[in-house]
Amino acid sequence: MSISLRYSSLQALSQAYDPEMVEKAFQAALSRTTSKAATLISKDVRKVFAVKAGDIRGALQIKRARRDRHRVLLYAGGHLPMEKFKPSSRIIKTTINNHPVNGSYRARRQRVTARVRKDKGRQVLKGAWIAKGQVMRRSDQADNKSDPWVQYGPAIAQMVDNPKLLDRVQDFVREDLPNQFINRMENEIWKAANR
Repeated sequence: MSISLRYSSLQALSQAYDPEMVEKAFQAALSRTTSKAATLISKDVRKVFAVKAGDIRGALQIKRARRDRHRVLLYAGGHLPMEKFKPSSRIIKTTINNHPVNGSYRARRQRVTARVRKDKGRQVLKGAWIAKGQVMRRSDQADNKSDPWVQYGPAIAQMVDNPKLLDRVQDFVREDLPNQFINRMENEIWKAANR
């Protein structure tokens, strides 16, 4: 997910005032708008997904585009680790058949579940185990000697796959960022005048 905002008056302000002052005001505005946009998205996402607000806020960022310094982009981050979805495990006994040495025997294994969506129950994470607080699984489930990987859940972008929410957030960023910038810029000008 990406949302863009063109803010073309920054260059003119940088010519009229100290460019460092303009940049400082813009970064402060950017930080405030990021926080407010993340809260807006977080509230909507947490109606459906069992994830904490801080995890969503940590995956969102607003930054200046590299090629166009007047464009601001809001990005939703990648996949969240499955450990963010309240995993739990318990030891269960399973029957192993056709073992080359022991034939058929009973074994103890971890059964890991996680709650991803609030409208569904806990789901079993097949082949997973919890180690040092992380949900792990083999890169090849058929090979017990394959490398262990951290298991991931859905990405923020998938959770926010809602056109109405995206439009609402885009409208919010377009309205809030200039207002935040004006307030921060006025504050910087006042501080400079009263030094």
